[in-house]
This record gives sequence, structure tokens and C-alpha cells, in this order.
Amino acid sequence: MAPRAYVNPPLFTPSPFGLLSVVDFPTPEDVHWQNGIIYQPECSSPQSTYDECIAITGSGGAPPPPPYLTNSVVVTPRVATPFTVEMEFDCSAVGWASEAKRIEESAFASNENWQAERTFWNGVAANQTVVFPHLAANATVNDSTLLGTAGGVVQVQSAAVVVSGSGGSGGQANIGEVLGLIEEGIGNCYNGVGIIHVPAKVLETMAANGLVVRNGARLYTPNGNKIAAGNGYPGTAPNGSAAPPGSSWIYGTGNVFCYRSEPFTTEDRDAFDRAKNTKRMQTRRTYVLGWDCCHFAGLVSGLGVPKGT
Repeated sequence: MAPRAYVNPPLFTPSPFGLLSVVDFPTPEDVHWQNGIIYQPECSSPQSTYDECIAITGSGGAPPPPPYLTNSVVVTPRVATPFTVEMEFDCSAVGWASEAKRIEESAFASNENWQAERTFWNGVAANQTVVFPHLAANATVNDSTLLGTAGGVVQVQSAAVVVSGSGGSGGQANIGEVLGLIEEGIGNCYNGVGIIHVPAKVLETMAANGLVVRNGARLYTPNGNKIAAGNGYPGTAPNGSAAPPGSSWIYGTGNVFCYRSEPFTTEDRDAFDRAKNTKRMQTRRTYVLGWDCCHFAGLVSGLGVPKGT
């Protein structure tokens, strides 16, 4: 019997509708962005209309004029910290050496998005919660030292505002109700196109209920907010706990930007592990992710239930 022929595996296609399908990739203005960044979103909220010229008719004393509008735009600076996605592949130094770099780069491409999504959701890198901001957070973290001025405050992490659905204060409700409440919150906080962050398992329930619209390479809600359906999104609560069976947490934020470096793979001459007689290939890429203004969370129940049941 003739030996089997060696061929390349099937081509890898990244999942099309994850986090990186909806974020903006601005051109870095400073090469030091990999140390972390400070940015200043301009967050406005609806205010009552006001006219200081009041016409009074009839008898009686005139009421006092209303106060001038204040704090209609909030400009608290925010921080986004870096994290590095990494993949390692160990192969035999004999026979597979010429394929090591190709295999390593392919393995990194197949895992990169998942790792970035998981870290952006829970803030965990190297088993420590060190990446800010992240979605699953129930406490605000501020740093008064970063601006170098007395009384100056920089927000490192916002706390997710949990919307209250039909399930009570925990926010548990059907996908239509929770999505509507989160989008209402984004509209009042941001009045612009935000992002709905959902684990991949939630997307099918949204589609079954007519809550997903495809436009080119992106998914949107009927209200026009972008949808990030992440395979790496675990669906956990703001306090980090798992959702009940048949349920999942989802989040809503303002628009998200992403800075990321070019992927770097160790060259063959640097990768030989003499202790194991293997070629250790490593690929890594540094990320910084941050969002604008809003941060909401809601617990969705009844996943998989068809529309109308």
C-alpha cells in the first residue's frame, strides 16, 4: 500500500460577526499607545428645553425663572489598558521545522478573536483581572493620580447599569424586552449608534424574534445599534457569576475603538528549545479597547424559545 499523501488542512475562515467586526480601528497618533491610553468621551444626556425670556400674562406675581442648564456634557477622562493575545506551538525540530511558522500563524489566526473577546468581557489576563475597561463589571474604578492635578479623576472602569425587566431587579426577561431597555438606556445616555454585546448562543434567539438585521459585513438591531456576537463572550453577570441555565447576560455600550499591533512571530533561529529538542513558535499581538460613554447590562431568559411561544 502506498504511503498517504500529506496535504494542508482546510482553510480557516474567522467568525464574521464577532467583536472585531463592529469596532473602529483609528490610526494611532502616538507610538506609545501600547502603554495604555487616556481618552475623553463627550457624553451628553437629554435636558429640558429652556428659554430665559418668559412672558407672563394675567394677575399675580411672576414665578422665579428656571436655573440655567448645567452639566449637559460630561467630559470625565477615561483609561484603557493594554493586553496581549498570545499563541504558542511546539513542534519537532526534525521533519516539521519548515512548517512550524506557517502552523503557528494559522493557529494564532484561529484563536486570536476568541481570546480578545473573552478578555474584553471579563478583564482577565494571565488569571488576573487587570484589563480595563471590561464589560462584566459591577463597580466603578477611578484613579486620581493619572492627571497629575489635585482633584482630577480619571475613570478606569465603569459599573454596568443593570436594566430591570419583567424578572424584577435582576433584569431577567425575554430578549425583546431586555434589548429594548438597553437600547433605551443607550439612547438616553448617548443618542448615537452603540454596540450590543451578546454571546454567540444569544444571536439565534434574537434572529428568531426578528431582532437582527444584516447590512454588509455587520449585524444591527432594528433600532440601528451594532451587534457584536462573540464566540469568546461567556455570558456572565457584572459580578462575574454564571447566568442560570437557559439564560445569558448581554451588555450595551457606546461605540468601541480598538488599537492593535501587527502580529509578531518568533523567527526560527530564536525558537529552538534545546531542553526538549523542539521548535517553540510564539505569536503575539497587543490590544487596547475602549468604549464611549454608556455601559448597560441585562439578563435574558428563554433562550431558544421560538417567536410567539
